[in-house]
Amino acid sequence: MSIIGGLLGWTGMPQWVLELIMLVGVAGAAVGAFWIYHHHVYVEGIHAQQVADQKASAKVIAQAEAKTKAALETAQKAHDAYLQEVSNEAIAVARNPLPAVRLCLNSYGGHSRVPQTGTAHAGNENSGTPFAGISSLPAGNHPVRTHGGPNIAGLLELLAGRADQVSAELREYQARTQP
Repeated sequence: MSIIGGLLGWTGMPQWVLELIMLVGVAGAAVGAFWIYHHHVYVEGIHAQQVADQKASAKVIAQAEAKTKAALETAQKAHDAYLQEVSNEAIAVARNPLPAVRLCLNSYGGHSRVPQTGTAHAGNENSGTPFAGISSLPAGNHPVRTHGGPNIAGLLELLAGRADQVSAELREYQARTQP
């Protein structure tokens, strides 16, 4: 009697079935052992590669963090300068408001006081005596407009304020992007 028959003889199966069961068991154990070994090597390899990657990337990460920190400091300085400039502009505007600025209006209501001349004649090409229909100007310094136009100082202050804000933003952007 064989060892296999002695071990599995109590089952009452034929010898070839017992040997087949043992063969499948040994093959399964070999495959299981190989799988465990392969999994162990695979996991160890992955872990070793991760450690190597972390060591290699630590320098790059440290450089990137230093650059990020420097960029954040530069951005904060530029933003602080922007806030200071905007504050200074607001103080300057409050201390020195614009005086009244009047818009010039046409006081003639869309028509001219100069009389219209007639059509050109072919014989009048040379400069001769002045045309009799044109009236002479009055003597002295007479005001042309009897009333001033609307005050546009507020509009000009708004435009100047917006221009100052855009200039301050551009300076902040330039300060952030300069190396």
